[in-house]
Amino acid sequence: MPFQDDTPLLEKLRGGEWVVRQPGGLVYTTNAGQVITVPEGFETNLASIPAIFWPLLPRDGDYAPAAIVHDWLYGQKEMAGQAITRGQADGVMLEAMEALGVSWWRRRVIWGALRVGGWWAWGKAKRPELVESN
Repeated sequence: MPFQDDTPLLEKLRGGEWVVRQPGGLVYTTNAGQVITVPEGFETNLASIPAIFWPLLPRDGDYAPAAIVHDWLYGQKEMAGQAITRGQADGVMLEAMEALGVSWWRRRVIWGALRVGGWWAWGKAKRPELVESN
C-alpha cells in the first residue's frame, strides 16, 4: 500500500489551511520505494485549486493525501535526502493520485495545471514550519 493511511487526520484552520494531525505523520512510499513522511503539524492548503473549479475539483477531494505530499515536497525540494526538481514533485503527485484511485481525467487535469502554473508556488515555497497541537 503506497499510503500507510490514505485518510489522514487533519485539523481545519481559518483561511482555508489544514494541519496534519496524523500520529507519525502521513507516510507515502513511491513506486521506486522512496518513503516520504509528512510530519504531524505540517500546514497545507490541500489542493491549490481556484474556487471557480471547486464543484468539479474540490480542494479536499479524494486526491487530498497526494496534495499534502506534494505540498511537502514543494517546501522541502528534496526526497530521500536528494534534491528534486519541480517536475519530479509533480510526478509524485500524479503517481500518488493514481495510488489513491483518482480517476484518469482528474489526475490529468490536476497534473496539467501543476505543470502549467506550479512554477509560481515552487518559487515561493519555503521550508515548512510545523504547527504545534493546542
